[in-house]
Amino acid sequence: MKSLIYGAVFFVLSGWGAGADLGPDVFSMPSSSSLKSHSPYTMKVEADPLALARVLCLDGGGGRGIYTAAVLDYLEEELQGKRVCDFFQGGITGTSTGSLIALAILAPTHFNKATGKREEGPYPANEIVDFYEDMIKEVFKGWTPANCWRNVSHGYDEGCFSSLKKTLWSMMTCFGCCACYKNCDGFCGPRYSNHSLRAFLERHFGDLTLADALVPAQIVSYDVSQNRPIYFSSFKTPKVRFVDAALCSSAAPTYFPSVSIEDGRNGTYPCVDGGVFDNSACLAALKLGLLHSASLMSPASTRHLDNFVLLSIGTGEENIDSRYKKLKHSGKLRWASDAIKISMEGTSKAAHENLQDIYEASGVRDERYFRIQTILTPKESQMDNTKESITEALVNKARNDVSDDSKPFRRFVRYHIEGKLKREIKEDAQEDQEVLQQFQALNTSLAQVAHSEV
Repeated sequence: MKSLIYGAVFFVLSGWGAGADLGPDVFSMPSSSSLKSHSPYTMKVEADPLALARVLCLDGGGGRGIYTAAVLDYLEEELQGKRVCDFFQGGITGTSTGSLIALAILAPTHFNKATGKREEGPYPANEIVDFYEDMIKEVFKGWTPANCWRNVSHGYDEGCFSSLKKTLWSMMTCFGCCACYKNCDGFCGPRYSNHSLRAFLERHFGDLTLADALVPAQIVSYDVSQNRPIYFSSFKTPKVRFVDAALCSSAAPTYFPSVSIEDGRNGTYPCVDGGVFDNSACLAALKLGLLHSASLMSPASTRHLDNFVLLSIGTGEENIDSRYKKLKHSGKLRWASDAIKISMEGTSKAAHENLQDIYEASGVRDERYFRIQTILTPKESQMDNTKESITEALVNKARNDVSDDSKPFRRFVRYHIEGKLKREIKEDAQEDQEVLQQFQALNTSLAQVAHSEV
């Protein structure tokens, strides 16, 4: 009886009956009882068929990642007690600063700043906002003797002789012109060493590996020795540590030095920020969802690309007019300083336009693809701006964007959170109605038995 009722509810909610306005999040898929795993990676949360069809993609952008963190904070409020990773079981992909947020969402334990100890469960989204405020202050420091020495030493991953040679040369040039502060603003070397970032990540992630992620993780980087993309993931590189993957993905040229990493299988990679080629890795995020789906289900049940709900969150892009005026008559130096931001924003826009066309061709763009982005002033677009007024402005932009009914965040909530809750309420009502009918039938039978005995 119950299966017939659930079949009727599904019939109504999937668009064939009167309940089609509740949203498009229901489509043909197996129940949680039919899910099976033959993957080397094992998900650490209870599988939800609907959540397995949702994927999350987080852009890069340095300190602007606090905008992304704030959006996720509001999203988690809408989820009413659930964590972001529970809702996006298809996988979470992050590039550069987005990789740090993705790993915090997926971590099975988190660092409690108040107690100084690790505790069970992922970082709550509201703590990731605090996480970012602390990280910006620690990582993007101004002048200190230690930072100055690290900037001119350059001995990040070099042998003894090479490190000594580079150190002597830097001392002759940088100390000679008193320009060791941020390596002439990134002109003659990375603006920052990655020592502070590594220490921060070690404190917050410890020895966690991608195999420990609560749901599938994917972190984007780029191998500069072989000119090829690197996708660290829970499936392909499960032994890679959170800390190493995050350092590789966030090693933005001119900001941080490249990072060499051994993946435990294919050798050593000298990596830089994945944003140089794929700052908004939406297609890679969908690929992760497909791989995860294929690992859990029979070939006949595996989903297609347009079955997935994709939420992509950016870190803001600079106002076009202000950039055009700044670069209109610029030469190599000015263009070089903006090239990283232009590359990141350009690849993000390209991904967005291509995904729009793909979902549009399938007739499901408004229901299954959501891109949250905001417009920034030149000062707000700086990836290493540590001013409190800037971080407050980015958080305020997130608040405005999630409150505006005309923007994608509210549309996503209407379709895939409020709509799902309506379906659950309707299913509960059907169950209650069935129980009531059974109870009434039992009462009638008892009354008939009592009457016959009399």
